[in-house]
Formats: sequence, C-alpha cells, structure tokens
Amino acid sequence: MLAKKWIITFFLTLFSAFPLYSLLSGEGMFEIDRKFYPYYPSLLKWDKTRADFTKPTSCASCHPEKYAEWNGSMHSLAFKDPIYQGELNAAVKAVGPEIAKQCEGCHTPAAFVKGEIKEPGLKGKSELALAGVSCDVCHSVSGHSHWQTPYRQPENGSLILSPG
Repeated sequence: MLAKKWIITFFLTLFSAFPLYSLLSGEGMFEIDRKFYPYYPSLLKWDKTRADFTKPTSCASCHPEKYAEWNGSMHSLAFKDPIYQGELNAAVKAVGPEIAKQCEGCHTPAAFVKGEIKEPGLKGKSELALAGVSCDVCHSVSGHSHWQTPYRQPENGSLILSPG
C-alpha cells in the first residue's frame, strides 16, 4: 500500500512539475499571446462594456428563487470556501503571487478581471469578490476561446465575459 501511494505521489509530482516550472521561469511549453490573454495563466478574457458586473443581491429582488438557489451553492462559495483559501495561501507562499492567477479567474472572475484581487484572503474584499461565481458571471459569458488556448481545447477559464 505504501509503495502504491509513493508511485502515485511520484507521478503527480512529475506531471505537475514542468507546468509549474514553466509558469515560474517564463520558459513555457508554448508561446502565450499576452495581449490576447492578459490575465495568464488564467485564460479568462474580459470584453469591457459600458455596463459593470452586477452584484448578486441586485438580482435577488427580481429573482428571489434563483438567488436562493445560488446563495450557498458551490458557485457562491467558490472564493470564500476555507479550503480554497487555504490552498491558495499555500500556493502563494510556496511559489509566489503570480500562481494565484491560475485560480482566481475561475473562483472570482468578475473581481479578478477588475483588478480587485491582489492577495489571498477575504479581508477588505467587495461583495462582488466574495460572491465568487456570481449570477452575472454566468450571464456575462459571451463566448469562449477554446480553439485559441495553448492546447486548442477548453482550459482554465477560457471564457469571454461581456457584462450588460
């Protein structure tokens, strides 16, 4: 049993080491168009519109049932989940703040693209940030960039957000 755990740990470490090294060293496995993917390693894109992202409490007044369904869901807890916050803190301490972009584009996309998320933790974060994957995030998806990702398939948050 111990040998099996060791083998699994070895292969997980091996397969995650090169992408992590690539991210930190800048020597990537592929070329990244930083203008197309300004939030890399998150592949999230934001087509800015005149409209801002809407806070979920604004949605609640007209859609109370949908708000109640969302509130307490995995989407609503995506950013403030203590396990996520603990893992994010551990990753930032282990490798540095740039690694957080790998996570934040999915765990609190609206606040991430607006530049609100500067460090792990919940202190001082807005309602929008704490909302995680809010109503408006899903309702702002205007497309995807799957075919333009490094592996030409859906990857880490390869969505295009256009609020409004």
